[in-house]
Amino acid sequence: MVTHNGEILWPNPNPPKLDAGKAQKTEKKVVKEAPTDLFPVAMKNALTMAASLTSIVGLGVLCPDPSFMTMFSTFSLAVIAGY
Repeated sequence: MVTHNGEILWPNPNPPKLDAGKAQKTEKKVVKEAPTDLFPVAMKNALTMAASLTSIVGLGVLCPDPSFMTMFSTFSLAVIAGY
């Protein structure tokens, strides 16, 4: 609905120029993106996880008391659940 000075005007007295868009043709440039190499990212993640798991196993082997490992496990799960 179009109104002007309180009067209802239908149809729109000034319709948009439909052929104005044809005069402004723009050519779209097709840019091909090079495929990204995911190997370095995957290798970094794998090495980080391997180092983390190795340190946890090493901590379990070297822990002086089994209760320490129990408390460490509880703390680790609390950190993960809290995150």
